[in-house]
Amino acid sequence: MFFCWFSASVHACRYNVRDVGFVDLGSNAYRLYVYVDGTVSEEIVTTIRQISYAALLDSNIKTEIIAVGEQTHHPAMEYFRFWEIQTLPAAILVSPDGQSTVISILESERSLQETVWSAMDRIVTSPIREEIVEHIIQAYCVVLFIEGTNDSENQRAKKIVNGAIEEISNVMSQMPKPLDYPPYVIVISPGKFAQEKILLWSLGLRENEIGEPAVAVLHGRARRIGPLLMGDEITGSNVYHTLSVIGLSCECGLERKWMQGTTLPLIWGEKQQTEVVKILGFDAESPMVKMEISQILSLGTSGRTGARQSDDSLSAILDGYSEVTLDFGDSEALPETNDSNQTSFVSPALLHELSSASPENTTDSSPFRYLYFAIGGLVLLIMAGGGFVFIRVRKK
Repeated sequence: MFFCWFSASVHACRYNVRDVGFVDLGSNAYRLYVYVDGTVSEEIVTTIRQISYAALLDSNIKTEIIAVGEQTHHPAMEYFRFWEIQTLPAAILVSPDGQSTVISILESERSLQETVWSAMDRIVTSPIREEIVEHIIQAYCVVLFIEGTNDSENQRAKKIVNGAIEEISNVMSQMPKPLDYPPYVIVISPGKFAQEKILLWSLGLRENEIGEPAVAVLHGRARRIGPLLMGDEITGSNVYHTLSVIGLSCECGLERKWMQGTTLPLIWGEKQQTEVVKILGFDAESPMVKMEISQILSLGTSGRTGARQSDDSLSAILDGYSEVTLDFGDSEALPETNDSNQTSFVSPALLHELSSASPENTTDSSPFRYLYFAIGGLVLLIMAGGGFVFIRVRKK
């Protein structure tokens, strides 16, 4: 009976959304397609292959050499035709969500080796990405604030972001897995856009087209969670809700695309993996952990009938129980208007309730639940039978 009573606690999810963000299930790799033909010498192809392998070894980027004249039906040829490539060799970087950009690997002023090394470095490293990797393992998350061209809009958005971070920091100790370090904010000013071109591209931004401020929330292996908030979308409610999702239990019923969002293109090596083990208390690269996380993610909303898999809006992020848990009431409602600069405090007890699994998923998330009920019923039946026999014996 003791075993039956505490079975739910024993099988409670030991991961939260932030933990899941550190697990790489191999579905978020970038593709670097290098296009060659008969006019490109074997020596050049070998040089590109060797340098790209060495430079991208610990990254989330996979390189593939495409022979233009021979692999005409390869999916990579769509990007080749889209960009109307005329000079070979050429390279195109493709993100997991399908967007692409041309990478220059030929320069007349420098040798091929220097150009290729420089190109590979630009793809996976930059000052901001190095800062992200430095802080994201220990911090609750990293908030990227991309400044726009209007100073007053930048100040308004910064005030909202800082207010939401302050509120989430107040309840971090009451989360299922308490954390000590609040979200870390990194500001990308227009003067840094050129050197952060690849980072901005991975977020869906073009360096010369950014006019309004934008906010991106990263967790785990620099994995983006939720949509990119821009301009009037930067409200206290939107920012706070996105931050609060990171502290939820991994069985909260979120769609897989939220828990396993697209990562930034970067280097994630042995040093980072060792630090993750120390901070989280488990090896995110363990096959057993990956299998467990995969099973948990398969129980999310993406696997439920009627789930809105294409809906990225914040109103859908907690599909299944959002109308119950996120309804804070008129007196405690988070601001929804665009001119709100602060968020109202949400009690730790309420956030803890938000972190629990939804009733719809509670049954599905415990595959042995019915077995426990059967065992419990059998134990009660045996005890009842034993009690009956004991009473009969005493009467005799």
